[in-house]
Amino acid sequence: MARRTSLQGPHPTSLTTRSINQGVSLLNNLEMQRQAKRTNYSTHLADEPDTDTDSIAPIYDAFLEAQGPEGILTMTNCRAQRDVRAVLPLKKPMGGILTFEDLRRNDRITSDRVIVENFFGRLKTLWGVCNDTYRWNRKTYDVVFQTCMAFTNAHVRFHPLRAEDGDANSQYINRLNAIGAKMVKNKNTAARTYRSKRKAMLSMVMAAESSLAAADAGGSDTDMGSNSEIENRRGSFF
Repeated sequence: MARRTSLQGPHPTSLTTRSINQGVSLLNNLEMQRQAKRTNYSTHLADEPDTDTDSIAPIYDAFLEAQGPEGILTMTNCRAQRDVRAVLPLKKPMGGILTFEDLRRNDRITSDRVIVENFFGRLKTLWGVCNDTYRWNRKTYDVVFQTCMAFTNAHVRFHPLRAEDGDANSQYINRLNAIGAKMVKNKNTAARTYRSKRKAMLSMVMAAESSLAAADAGGSDTDMGSNSEIENRRGSFF
């Protein structure tokens, strides 16, 4: 069985300012190469075939040609300087505390994560059918995915991501209230059942004790009467 090679070295390198700058420079170089390759693509639409070359993403390129640089902001809701963002919150160092700036950064990252989750949920809800309709293909994947992203961004502008959270939160709170009310109702019903059974049992015990007491009282009177009759007979005999 072939052994899987790890992307990391045998010993992980420490994260320093130099390594971070090198990583950012690498990402910038990759972005420049991607933009340089994009300039070679045609901007003709699919229904207008180009004799030279057809664009891999005609809808995306045509949209950028019509909107200009602001088209990136319209489609992605973020500017170029926000492309490189950390998504891992800072952890409290051992024996130390986080600064207010670190806490604010963690709050921003948490907010970004929520936005990404909501956006992905909206994207999956609207265009999940594309996963079953279109086969994965390198030539058409960009067209389908970028089109879905563009339409999802337009849908978000008319129906904000957090708008549904209000209804969902209300449903969640109402469900919790219903569960709590049901638990209280069941508890009260069990208490009433216990009290009624205990009352019936106590009444039966009291009735049994009363009958036993009456039987004991009647038995003692009979014994006393028989003894007095015997004594009278003895007195008359003597």
